[in-house]
Amino acid sequence: MSRALQAGCFALIMLTLAINASAQEPGASEWEHATTLNVFVGAGTDSSETGAIAGMAMGWEASPLLAFEGSGSWLDRGAGADAFAASLKVQARLQSFRTAVPFVEAGFGLYRAWFDADSTAIPEFYESRITATARTLTDPAFVFGGGISLFASGRISIRPEVETMLVRRDGKNYFVTSLAARFAYHFGDRPIAPAVR
Repeated sequence: MSRALQAGCFALIMLTLAINASAQEPGASEWEHATTLNVFVGAGTDSSETGAIAGMAMGWEASPLLAFEGSGSWLDRGAGADAFAASLKVQARLQSFRTAVPFVEAGFGLYRAWFDADSTAIPEFYESRITATARTLTDPAFVFGGGISLFASGRISIRPEVETMLVRRDGKNYFVTSLAARFAYHFGDRPIAPAVR
Protein backbone atom coordinates (compact mmCIF):
# COMPACT_ATOMS: atom_id res chain seq x y z
CA MET A 1 0.00 0.00 0.00
CA SER A 2 1.44 3.38 -0.99
CA ARG A 3 2.11 6.09 1.59
CA ALA A 4 -0.50 8.36 0.01
CA LEU A 5 -3.18 5.68 0.36
CA GLN A 6 -2.13 4.94 3.94
CA ALA A 7 -2.31 8.66 4.75
CA GLY A 8 -5.76 8.89 3.17
CA CYS A 9 -7.04 5.92 5.17
CA PHE A 10 -5.60 7.38 8.38
CA ALA A 11 -7.25 10.76 7.65
CA LEU A 12 -10.62 9.08 7.07
CA ILE A 13 -10.36 7.14 10.35
CA MET A 14 -9.44 10.31 12.27
CA LEU A 15 -12.32 12.22 10.66
CA THR A 16 -14.66 9.39 11.60
CA LEU A 17 -13.55 9.46 15.23
CA ALA A 18 -13.77 13.25 15.43
CA ILE A 19 -17.31 13.37 14.03
CA ASN A 20 -18.43 10.53 16.29
CA ALA A 21 -17.03 12.31 19.36
CA SER A 22 -18.99 15.45 18.53
CA ALA A 23 -22.30 13.70 17.77
CA GLN A 24 -25.41 15.12 19.42
CA GLU A 25 -26.90 13.45 22.47
CA PRO A 26 -29.82 11.13 21.62
CA GLY A 27 -33.08 13.01 21.60
CA ALA A 28 -31.41 16.42 21.10
CA SER A 29 -32.93 16.59 17.62
CA GLU A 30 -34.20 14.34 14.87
CA TRP A 31 -30.83 14.33 13.14
CA GLU A 32 -27.89 12.34 14.47
CA HIS A 33 -24.48 11.85 12.88
CA ALA A 34 -24.22 8.34 11.45
CA THR A 35 -21.84 5.90 9.85
CA THR A 36 -22.78 4.44 6.47
CA LEU A 37 -21.61 1.26 4.82
CA ASN A 38 -22.36 0.39 1.22
CA VAL A 39 -21.47 -2.16 -1.43
CA PHE A 40 -21.86 -1.54 -5.14
CA VAL A 41 -21.82 -3.19 -8.55
CA GLY A 42 -21.98 -1.76 -12.04
CA ALA A 43 -19.99 -1.15 -15.20
CA GLY A 44 -16.98 1.06 -15.92
CA THR A 45 -15.66 2.26 -19.25
CA ASP A 46 -12.73 4.19 -20.68
CA SER A 47 -12.27 5.21 -24.31
CA SER A 48 -11.86 1.61 -25.50
CA GLU A 49 -12.93 -1.00 -22.93
CA THR A 50 -16.01 -1.62 -20.80
CA GLY A 51 -16.03 -4.03 -17.88
CA ALA A 52 -17.55 -4.86 -14.52
CA ILE A 53 -16.95 -2.73 -11.45
CA ALA A 54 -17.52 -3.72 -7.81
CA GLY A 55 -16.50 -2.37 -4.44
CA MET A 56 -17.48 -1.01 -1.07
CA ALA A 57 -17.36 2.26 0.84
CA MET A 58 -17.67 3.60 4.36
CA GLY A 59 -18.71 7.11 5.22
CA TRP A 60 -20.04 9.62 7.72
CA GLU A 61 -23.19 11.68 7.45
CA ALA A 62 -21.97 14.89 9.08
CA SER A 63 -25.22 16.81 8.54
CA PRO A 64 -28.48 16.33 6.63
CA LEU A 65 -26.85 17.88 3.55
CA LEU A 66 -23.17 16.85 3.88
CA ALA A 67 -21.40 13.48 3.99
CA PHE A 68 -17.85 12.13 3.63
CA GLU A 69 -16.99 8.79 2.08
CA GLY A 70 -13.96 6.57 1.53
CA SER A 71 -14.39 4.14 -1.35
CA GLY A 72 -12.47 1.27 -2.93
CA SER A 73 -13.38 -0.42 -6.22
CA TRP A 74 -12.07 -3.10 -8.56
CA LEU A 75 -12.48 -2.69 -12.31
CA ASP A 76 -12.23 -5.45 -14.91
CA ARG A 77 -10.49 -3.81 -17.86
CA GLY A 78 -10.58 -7.00 -19.98
CA ALA A 79 -7.89 -8.69 -22.11
CA GLY A 80 -5.36 -9.19 -19.29
CA ALA A 81 -5.86 -5.83 -17.56
CA ASP A 82 -7.37 -4.88 -14.19
CA ALA A 83 -7.50 -1.78 -12.04
CA PHE A 84 -8.17 -0.72 -8.46
CA ALA A 85 -9.34 2.74 -7.44
CA ALA A 86 -9.40 4.26 -3.96
CA SER A 87 -10.85 7.68 -3.20
CA LEU A 88 -12.02 10.08 -0.50
CA LYS A 89 -15.10 12.08 -1.45
CA VAL A 90 -17.36 14.85 -0.17
CA GLN A 91 -21.04 14.42 -0.96
CA ALA A 92 -23.40 17.41 -1.05
CA ARG A 93 -27.09 16.55 -0.92
CA LEU A 94 -29.48 18.85 -2.70
CA GLN A 95 -32.32 18.25 -0.20
CA SER A 96 -32.89 16.25 2.96
CA PHE A 97 -35.55 14.28 4.84
CA ARG A 98 -37.10 12.79 1.70
CA THR A 99 -37.32 9.28 0.27
CA ALA A 100 -35.43 10.47 -2.84
CA VAL A 101 -32.35 12.63 -2.19
CA PRO A 102 -30.30 13.84 -5.19
CA PHE A 103 -26.61 14.58 -4.60
CA VAL A 104 -23.35 15.63 -6.23
CA GLU A 105 -19.88 14.55 -5.10
CA ALA A 106 -16.21 15.28 -5.68
CA GLY A 107 -12.96 13.94 -4.30
CA PHE A 108 -9.46 12.66 -4.94
CA GLY A 109 -7.65 9.35 -4.78
CA LEU A 110 -5.39 6.88 -6.55
CA TYR A 111 -5.92 4.72 -9.63
CA ARG A 112 -3.75 1.59 -9.89
CA ALA A 113 -3.71 -0.35 -13.18
CA TRP A 114 -1.86 -3.57 -13.94
CA PHE A 115 -1.38 -5.42 -17.20
CA ASP A 116 -0.43 -9.02 -17.93
CA ALA A 117 2.54 -9.65 -20.23
CA ASP A 118 0.17 -10.70 -23.03
CA SER A 119 -2.41 -7.95 -22.43
CA THR A 120 -3.99 -6.51 -25.54
CA ALA A 121 -5.87 -3.76 -23.67
CA ILE A 122 -3.17 -1.20 -22.86
CA PRO A 123 -4.56 2.33 -23.32
CA GLU A 124 -2.37 4.97 -24.98
CA PHE A 125 -2.14 6.70 -21.59
CA TYR A 126 -0.05 3.77 -20.28
CA GLU A 127 1.77 2.47 -23.38
CA SER A 128 4.89 4.61 -23.06
CA ARG A 129 5.33 3.71 -19.35
CA ILE A 130 4.82 -0.07 -19.53
CA THR A 131 8.02 -2.14 -19.54
CA ALA A 132 8.80 -5.84 -19.13
CA THR A 133 9.50 -5.29 -15.42
CA ALA A 134 7.04 -2.48 -14.65
CA ARG A 135 3.53 -3.52 -15.59
CA THR A 136 1.72 -1.97 -12.61
CA LEU A 137 1.24 1.79 -12.48
CA THR A 138 -0.34 4.04 -9.82
CA ASP A 139 -1.46 7.58 -10.59
CA PRO A 140 -3.34 10.38 -8.78
CA ALA A 141 -6.98 10.80 -9.69
CA PHE A 142 -9.88 13.21 -9.21
CA VAL A 143 -13.46 11.99 -8.88
CA PHE A 144 -16.68 13.76 -9.88
CA GLY A 145 -20.18 12.35 -9.86
CA GLY A 146 -23.79 12.47 -8.86
CA GLY A 147 -26.88 10.40 -8.36
CA ILE A 148 -29.86 9.90 -6.12
CA SER A 149 -30.33 8.10 -2.79
CA LEU A 150 -33.63 6.21 -2.65
CA PHE A 151 -34.54 5.45 0.97
CA ALA A 152 -36.51 2.26 1.56
CA SER A 153 -36.47 3.08 5.30
CA GLY A 154 -34.57 5.30 7.72
CA ARG A 155 -31.63 2.87 7.61
CA ILE A 156 -31.59 1.34 4.12
CA SER A 157 -31.11 3.08 0.79
CA ILE A 158 -30.29 2.24 -2.83
CA ARG A 159 -28.08 4.74 -4.61
CA PRO A 160 -27.82 4.72 -8.42
CA GLU A 161 -24.96 7.01 -9.47
CA VAL A 162 -22.67 8.05 -12.30
CA GLU A 163 -19.03 8.80 -11.52
CA THR A 164 -16.08 9.97 -13.63
CA MET A 165 -12.50 9.48 -12.50
CA LEU A 166 -9.89 11.75 -14.10
CA VAL A 167 -6.47 10.08 -13.88
CA ARG A 168 -3.57 12.45 -14.55
CA ARG A 169 0.16 11.94 -15.21
CA ASP A 170 2.80 13.91 -17.16
CA GLY A 171 0.27 16.39 -18.51
CA LYS A 172 -1.96 13.62 -19.91
CA ASN A 173 -5.48 12.71 -18.86
CA TYR A 174 -7.24 9.35 -18.73
CA PHE A 175 -10.96 9.11 -17.99
CA VAL A 176 -12.87 6.19 -16.49
CA THR A 177 -16.65 6.58 -16.18
CA SER A 178 -18.79 4.21 -14.16
CA LEU A 179 -22.49 3.58 -13.68
CA ALA A 180 -23.24 1.71 -10.45
CA ALA A 181 -25.92 0.89 -7.90
CA ARG A 182 -24.92 1.16 -4.24
CA PHE A 183 -26.80 -0.69 -1.51
CA ALA A 184 -26.29 1.27 1.71
CA TYR A 185 -26.95 0.71 5.40
CA HIS A 186 -27.13 3.75 7.70
CA PHE A 187 -26.12 3.05 11.32
CA GLY A 188 -28.73 5.43 12.71
CA ASP A 189 -32.29 6.24 11.72
CA ARG A 190 -32.57 8.96 9.10
CA PRO A 191 -35.57 11.27 9.49
CA ILE A 192 -37.83 10.83 6.46
CA ALA A 193 -40.62 13.16 5.30
CA PRO A 194 -43.77 12.72 7.47
CA ALA A 195 -45.82 11.25 4.62
CA VAL A 196 -43.57 8.22 4.36
CA ARG A 197 -42.33 7.72 7.94
